[in-house]
Amino acid sequence: MTKVKWTLWNVSDVELRTNNFVEGWNHKFNRLVSKFNPNVWHLFDCLKKEEVLVRQLFLKMITGQKKNRCQKVLLRQERISSLQVKFNQGQINLDELIEGLSLMIGANK
Repeated sequence: MTKVKWTLWNVSDVELRTNNFVEGWNHKFNRLVSKFNPNVWHLFDCLKKEEVLVRQLFLKMITGQKKNRCQKVLLRQERISSLQVKFNQGQINLDELIEGLSLMIGANK
């Protein structure tokens, strides 16, 4: 077994950290289909509708329109990024980083 570099495991710089966005798409598409056993023609119609939505999202992206995000999520991401920057610059150690992240999680309950 070969060793894997830490940089390949570290996802702290990645905007999407979980597969929640895939689960969200799956939920939305299941609602669009709204049948347990759709025939192939119904499935094709749903895929066509999804293609239109994806094209609209793509046009919004290339024109610079940003997705509205929940203020709570933005604030949490800002706090995580701040802790990460302090850790990368050596202002806090690993224990302080973990403690800061755990306090954020504890505050949400």
